Amino acid sequence: PIVYVAAGHHRSAGAERVAAAVEAGRAAPAADGSHAHFPAVLFPAGQLVILPYNRLVKDLNGLTPEAF
Repeated sequence: PIVYVAAGHHRSAGAERVAAAVEAGRAAPAADGSHAHFPAVLFPAGQLVILPYNRLVKDLNGLTPEAF
């Protein structure tokens, strides 16, 4: 009954806006119909593991820590 978007929420929202614009006549549909689709995959909660996404900054590219 519930679906969570773990990654790609901007893509999902963008696809919805494109489809709405085409439906309202504000944008031309893609000749192949691709405007009406975007890739997605669903996993049962019991089979899904979302790992942490931690970024490590190794080089400040000449900036001070404060400027960064």
